[in-house]
Amino acid sequence: MTKYVIDRFEGSHAVCMDETLMHTRDVHRSELPRGAKIGDTLFYEENRWHIDAEHTAARAKRIQIMYDKIKQRSERK
Repeated sequence: MTKYVIDRFEGSHAVCMDETLMHTRDVHRSELPRGAKIGDTLFYEENRWHIDAEHTAARAKRIQIMYDKIKQRSERK
Protein backbone atom coordinates (compact mmCIF):
# COMPACT_ATOMS: atom_id res chain seq x y z
CA MET A 1 0.00 0.00 0.00
CA THR A 2 1.39 3.37 -0.98
CA LYS A 3 1.44 6.02 1.71
CA TYR A 4 1.65 9.75 1.12
CA VAL A 5 2.60 12.57 3.48
CA ILE A 6 0.83 15.91 3.18
CA ASP A 7 3.67 18.26 2.23
CA ARG A 8 1.69 21.47 1.79
CA PHE A 9 -1.60 22.98 0.69
CA GLU A 10 -1.89 24.93 -2.54
CA GLY A 11 -5.29 26.44 -3.10
CA SER A 12 -7.91 23.71 -3.12
CA HIS A 13 -5.38 20.86 -3.18
CA ALA A 14 -2.98 19.12 -0.84
CA VAL A 15 0.39 18.29 -2.36
CA CYS A 16 1.22 14.83 -1.03
CA MET A 17 4.61 13.13 -1.25
CA ASP A 18 5.31 9.45 -1.67
CA GLU A 19 8.57 9.48 0.32
CA THR A 20 9.71 6.13 -1.10
CA LEU A 21 9.55 7.17 -4.76
CA MET A 22 9.86 10.93 -4.14
CA HIS A 23 6.74 11.41 -6.24
CA THR A 24 4.01 13.98 -5.54
CA ARG A 25 0.30 13.66 -5.98
CA ASP A 26 -2.31 16.40 -5.71
CA VAL A 27 -5.40 15.52 -3.70
CA HIS A 28 -8.42 17.81 -3.58
CA ARG A 29 -9.07 19.05 -0.04
CA SER A 30 -12.63 17.77 -0.21
CA GLU A 31 -11.26 14.20 -0.52
CA LEU A 32 -9.12 14.43 2.62
CA PRO A 33 -10.27 13.15 6.00
CA ARG A 34 -11.58 15.82 8.35
CA GLY A 35 -8.74 17.45 10.27
CA ALA A 36 -5.97 16.34 7.89
CA LYS A 37 -2.95 18.60 8.21
CA ILE A 38 0.58 19.07 6.92
CA GLY A 39 2.75 16.14 8.00
CA ASP A 40 -0.08 13.61 8.22
CA THR A 41 0.48 10.26 6.52
CA LEU A 42 -2.38 9.19 4.24
CA PHE A 43 -3.31 5.97 2.50
CA TYR A 44 -6.10 5.25 0.04
CA GLU A 45 -8.41 2.35 0.79
CA GLU A 46 -12.02 1.52 0.02
CA ASN A 47 -12.35 4.54 -2.29
CA ARG A 48 -11.30 7.12 0.27
CA TRP A 49 -8.28 8.62 2.01
CA HIS A 50 -7.44 7.72 5.60
CA ILE A 51 -4.91 9.13 8.06
CA ASP A 52 -2.36 6.64 9.37
CA ALA A 53 -2.00 8.11 12.85
CA GLU A 54 0.63 5.58 13.94
CA HIS A 55 2.88 6.29 10.95
CA THR A 56 2.34 10.04 11.35
CA ALA A 57 3.43 9.91 15.01
CA ALA A 58 6.47 7.72 14.27
CA ARG A 59 7.54 10.02 11.44
CA ALA A 60 7.16 13.11 13.64
CA LYS A 61 9.27 11.46 16.34
CA ARG A 62 12.04 10.59 13.84
CA ILE A 63 12.06 14.16 12.55
CA GLN A 64 12.22 15.57 16.08
CA ILE A 65 15.18 13.32 16.92
CA MET A 66 17.03 14.47 13.80
CA TYR A 67 16.24 18.11 14.59
CA ASP A 68 17.50 17.71 18.17
CA LYS A 69 20.78 16.17 16.93
CA ILE A 70 21.33 19.04 14.50
CA LYS A 71 20.54 21.58 17.20
CA GLN A 72 23.00 19.94 19.61
CA ARG A 73 25.75 20.00 16.99
CA SER A 74 25.17 23.69 16.24
CA GLU A 75 25.21 24.56 19.96
CA ARG A 76 28.62 22.87 20.38
CA LYS A 77 30.23 25.18 17.83
